[in-house]
Amino acid sequence: MQTNLISNVMPIDNDSVVITSIAVDYLHDSIEIFKNKDGVLSDDGYTFNNLVNLLDFAKSWDNDEIERVCSRYGCTFNGDTSELICESGNIVYFIQCLTAVEAHVSALANFRVFSSVDKELSSLIDTLDNSQN
Repeated sequence: MQTNLISNVMPIDNDSVVITSIAVDYLHDSIEIFKNKDGVLSDDGYTFNNLVNLLDFAKSWDNDEIERVCSRYGCTFNGDTSELICESGNIVYFIQCLTAVEAHVSALANFRVFSSVDKELSSLIDTLDNSQN
């Protein structure tokens, strides 16, 4: 286990623990990882809930895209439970996966905002150009 990334390990029940890492997420919270008795890691739906429900990035969340991002790190996305999962138990890969998903979704959300602003500016410029002619 990569202990230099871990600040705390707390049992949840007889079958699982919650691992608090020193890495931070998009909201600058410590990343918490749930590990079951088989060594499988999960974010317990936290990433999805933060990005889609709290930050309202639903338009930028696409399950297929998220699955592709996860696969780069040997992880998966369970659309039924909204969990990011790492079957191998590799904490480093899992943290990289979580932050990559956050970066991907937030970049798409920002692109949508700037694209919308760009369209509005273009329309305004066209209107101004037409009014001067």
